Amino acid sequence: MSQTITRLLSEQQRHIGGLFILFMLKQIINGEKPTMSLYQ
Repeated sequence: MSQTITRLLSEQQRHIGGLFILFMLKQIINGEKPTMSLYQ
């Protein structure tokens, strides 16, 4: 059971990381400076 929870958490973290990378790339393509506003 705990292995399943750990796997789900790691998959969720990968998904969030991927979304954040896409967000940063979109800002760079739009000519904006990438910000860390999600963490502020």
